[in-house]
Amino acid sequence: MIKIAETAAKEKTGARGLVSAIEKVLIPFEKNLPSTPIKRLLVTAELVDAPEAELKRLKESDNDPERRARFETAALLELDNVKSFIESGTRSFGRVPGLEIDDSSGS
Repeated sequence: MIKIAETAAKEKTGARGLVSAIEKVLIPFEKNLPSTPIKRLLVTAELVDAPEAELKRLKESDNDPERRARFETAALLELDNVKSFIESGTRSFGRVPGLEIDDSSGS
């Protein structure tokens, strides 16, 4: 996603540029993948640089073990990032007088 943000920054149009950059990259996938068994898409620098070529590769080898492993690794990293973000927010909210954070899941 950093690559998409870099592309958007070159346009110097703020959020509009970001939306435009994301659409430019993802629309070919949005149009083509719903009719396939492919349910996961890992956005990589290669995909941002050449969306049509990556779409073709994906459709030809959607069960590629390396591609699946890259997706799983990226998904775990993103989950760790989300957990860290939530934990840092919990510490910040814990400093607000009268606000208690309960980490029990109730299960």
